[in-house]
Amino acid sequence: MLTMQCYSNLESYCISSGCALILYDYSLTLSQEIQLMWNKTSQGNTALFLMNRCVMISIVVSYIFMVPWVDLTNANLPISVAERMIFLVEVATDASLAMWAVVSAFRVYAVSHRCWSLAILTLLLGSAPLATNLTLEARSYFFVDNALVDQLEHLSTSTISKLGLAARICLIISDALVITITWYMLHNHETRLALAQRRLSLSQLLIRDGTLNFTLLLVLNVIGVVLNNLQVTYGFVYLTDAATTVLISRLMLNLRGACFEPDDPTGYQLGTVSSNAPDGTLQFQPQTTGWELHSVASTSDIHTTSTNDPALSGSTPEDRV
Repeated sequence: MLTMQCYSNLESYCISSGCALILYDYSLTLSQEIQLMWNKTSQGNTALFLMNRCVMISIVVSYIFMVPWVDLTNANLPISVAERMIFLVEVATDASLAMWAVVSAFRVYAVSHRCWSLAILTLLLGSAPLATNLTLEARSYFFVDNALVDQLEHLSTSTISKLGLAARICLIISDALVITITWYMLHNHETRLALAQRRLSLSQLLIRDGTLNFTLLLVLNVIGVVLNNLQVTYGFVYLTDAATTVLISRLMLNLRGACFEPDDPTGYQLGTVSSNAPDGTLQFQPQTTGWELHSVASTSDIHTTSTNDPALSGSTPEDRV
């Protein structure tokens, strides 16, 4: 059996790891963010990205005040400050869950040829943890014990454990649904496009990021379910929340980089293919801005033709990535 001191140490390690992960990723992607987000004319995708950045910063600030070397009690700060820090953690956590649910839904909407039913199902499943958190927060209260501020819920421990388990299972199903739909809808198209071009295609990017990012979150949620059953979940949620915001940031930057020419702030790198292009090459024409294209990379805006490849000669101009 682990002692309470071990639990406290594990929680501190998870908080510190989550904070370090966000700061490290931010330092690596800041230049890419400036190039792809700040200098572009698109507003919808940039707003969503900056919202995620704000969530990341909020998580870092709240985590810093939770690690052992920052002791609010010894600093003689008012109790209201500690309560606000707990509230900031809750808001940042809920915001990261909401962001992941929205990104997952848009991903499914894009790769499933704009199927609203699948997108809404993904959104509802991905929103289950958010709904659970809001329920627990609405039924919680602050209390002070020896100048230490904590928060408890008006629910039994078993009820809270069951709610947490159900929420993580819904999130696992949501991530698995995104992975399955991405592979089912894009894998065959990716194989055909790979014959016509040597560089990384958008479909390959969607499959790669969809597989890596959503699989990683799926694994983390499975671990969370196991730890929940073992009742040793101390601190693990902090690491999961940090990883979620980092993966959202990476996903959006990669898609943005694939959709735009590096030196052209207005033109897309994606578009229709000219039939006069040399065999086996793709020439992209600029397109007007659209939410689906530069936020989730909708697959209906790319067409391909080839004159020599037998595998592609029978395809129509409406073949999609």
